[in-house]
Amino acid sequence: KPWRERGDPSTSIDGIVTALRTRFAGIAGATMVPFNPPAIPGLGTTGGFDLRIQARNGQSQQQLAETIRGIVVAGTQTPGLAGVFSTFTADIPQFYLDVDRKKAELLGVSPGSNFATMQAHLGSSYVDDFNIFSRVFQVRVQDEPEFRSRSQDIERLHVRSQSGDLVSLQAIATLT
Repeated sequence: KPWRERGDPSTSIDGIVTALRTRFAGIAGATMVPFNPPAIPGLGTTGGFDLRIQARNGQSQQQLAETIRGIVVAGTQTPGLAGVFSTFTADIPQFYLDVDRKKAELLGVSPGSNFATMQAHLGSSYVDDFNIFSRVFQVRVQDEPEFRSRSQDIERLHVRSQSGDLVSLQAIATLT
């Protein structure tokens, strides 16, 4: 409906953005921030400011998360600030994969193949474009979430060697 025909506050732009924030907050594993784009690009209120927190005294990830939560709460209670958030979370596990490049080379696996395999399975990888209904769509591949959320999912990956053989990622890398 045109804006002038919208009498209910929930159909105003602020009502729509608020409803979207509520819906998006319920999506686990994602951070989405809806906002009303400015009428003149670059002159909006969404740019805000950027704040960096550093653990200079050896604080844990959980301690940093607690500090950030306190800053966000204080920010949301400060007049003139809206939509205060942080993308930091201590709840997401972090892994380190140490690739033995010499062993990989001996098995005919290039570093690029390692990273392309992990990108396609654990993230996503662009394949191609296709046209249908007068629109261009991108084709991307990625594993379903249940096959890329645990450390065992990284260990089950195989990389194609230059000879065409599949080499287990576990044979050339150590996960910690």
